Amino acid sequence: MDPIKEQLIKVIYNGEDFEDSSHLKLLYESFHKNSAQDNIDIDQIHKDNDEQTSCGQGLEQLDRILEMKRYFKWVSIPSGFHTRFQKCPIISTYLRELAFKQQFSTEQDETKSQQKALRGYNLAIAFAPPDSAEITLALEKRASLLLQLGYPELAQFDIHAVASNPAYPLKSMKSAQKLIDLQTRCSALVHSRSKKAQTIRRNVEARFVENNFYHIRSRNSRVENVSECCNIDYDPYCGRRIVVTRNVEPGEVLLVDEPYSIILERILNWDLEHCSNCSRPVISGVACDCCTFAWFCSTSCKIESTRGPHKYEKYLSYLKSSKIMSLKGILAARLLFKVGPEELYKIFTTKNESYFQPSNASGEEKGFSPNGVYTAKSYLPIFHLISHMNVDILKAKSNAFKALILTNLIDDTSQFFSRVKYNEDFLEFKDFIASLLLRHMEAIEYNAITLSQLVNNPSSNNNLQSSTLRYGGGVYPVLCLVNHSCDPNSVPVRSLKYLKTSVIAMKPLQPGDEVTFSYAPHFAHMETHERRKFLLDRYNFKCQCEACLSWWEPDTKTILVPESQCNACGRFLLSGQCPRCIQKDIDVRRVLPIFEGQVAKIEKLLQTGEYLLAFETIKPCLKFCYENLPHNFTLGLEFQELFKLILVKLVSLG
Repeated sequence: MDPIKEQLIKVIYNGEDFEDSSHLKLLYESFHKNSAQDNIDIDQIHKDNDEQTSCGQGLEQLDRILEMKRYFKWVSIPSGFHTRFQKCPIISTYLRELAFKQQFSTEQDETKSQQKALRGYNLAIAFAPPDSAEITLALEKRASLLLQLGYPELAQFDIHAVASNPAYPLKSMKSAQKLIDLQTRCSALVHSRSKKAQTIRRNVEARFVENNFYHIRSRNSRVENVSECCNIDYDPYCGRRIVVTRNVEPGEVLLVDEPYSIILERILNWDLEHCSNCSRPVISGVACDCCTFAWFCSTSCKIESTRGPHKYEKYLSYLKSSKIMSLKGILAARLLFKVGPEELYKIFTTKNESYFQPSNASGEEKGFSPNGVYTAKSYLPIFHLISHMNVDILKAKSNAFKALILTNLIDDTSQFFSRVKYNEDFLEFKDFIASLLLRHMEAIEYNAITLSQLVNNPSSNNNLQSSTLRYGGGVYPVLCLVNHSCDPNSVPVRSLKYLKTSVIAMKPLQPGDEVTFSYAPHFAHMETHERRKFLLDRYNFKCQCEACLSWWEPDTKTILVPESQCNACGRFLLSGQCPRCIQKDIDVRRVLPIFEGQVAKIEKLLQTGEYLLAFETIKPCLKFCYENLPHNFTLGLEFQELFKLILVKLVSLG
């Protein structure tokens, strides 16, 4: 085999990095030559600098683009960057053969061999040209493996795809009989399985999740995806935020949001375990007809994506090689692709005041339409997501440089710019697009929400043993407005079935309270100085939550029981009546053992899978702890951790 192709197959099969900096070197050299007279060192563009200054020395994104453009000259991309990872029957054949060897390998654990073989067949399908003989052979092999893995229904989909492909030699008696035998074995396994429906309990729990967690019963008339108990207001320190407008109990749904756009963390390393369009987990997916990187859970997702944003993503092969663009650049472009060039040109030419607001405009107005509605499906809320402005000057220049590269990549590889009828302002519109890419790249860094899924520990029978696996990120119009606290009062829970994220109250809330969840480890798991450093380094803000201001540490969790507490004002007492309220206080020592016993009860309910009963049991416990115990009291923290686990378990039923 050609040594170059052999290296590429190894990179593809193992999902490894690959770098070819030859084109970037030309861009750097050109920039260096043009900027030498102004003493701008391109070699420093990617290096961090501890000196903090205002982003781009106070320049707006378009001004920064125009400043950088004075030294920037685009160089056409060599064809090798486009063809290197394109569909290729030779690569597809070798991947299929590697997968077949892996499927029957005796060198490692059978499960691992099967998983590697499945990846190999999926890659062979991704690299096979549409309607080719190679794709039918890969689908046939995958169907056989899926049957072996216990997925006869998925295998039947592949068998149908093979039979429908004109390249498959159905007229050959041997080939036809092989397909018929495979179909017969699939049908036999499907019919042999128990056809018992889900238990009544599971059906009840699934309906409860659908009706309560991902459905807002009473909606806010001004803010889409938000309950009537919440609203958006503005704080000079933290900007726009979500606050409650009435008393809220633990377990109440505050908002239900869905991503405007998503990105898979390993899309450039061929993530074949999640859908590129909706992010659902995938066992055997559907390949894109145009590229090898996109992978879909269904034909409908494939059509939606390839007719939408993905049709402009012709540069993924280049980005795989160049290493110039982080995922935030790809996600920033997807935001614009979803809007579309025609609508963006309309915004550009009309100077829409909803977007081009003066710098002194009220923060409360941003994201709202002229009629005063915060429309979640609109681009307007996404446009007004902001970054934290203290960025070092070299990083600001680097971001502008990358935005120019991405803009020219889009122009070179897709029809994005050619879909617009211009009024002799093409270059100005192109600069505008570059400024939007820059704006979103810097906003995404601080506003993107992690996409993750629950992963059970296969070596444990304990239903409490599970973890979350991060696999991507998304930009949400409303969820991005929820700020951080190291002692949060709510928890976000994402459903892979409904593709929505629900924010659920974890503590009692009163009118005016801000809704918060945690971006970083909880105060109970990390020292204050470490938390603050993490948040400053990652999100560029100094945390001012109560836990940080009060220096709550993991070792300051307390199990000390106050003798008693006033039922009205919450003041802790030694005995008797509260001198402030002159009311009888709660005997915490007497009541506490009852709630300590609830911890064991809830853990048992989780272990036996009675999640809904656990949910109803824990809500009064959370309320009691919040109203009667210090916030760093160990019992209250235990209930919070159990509450989050209950929510994840309930949602996983969908």
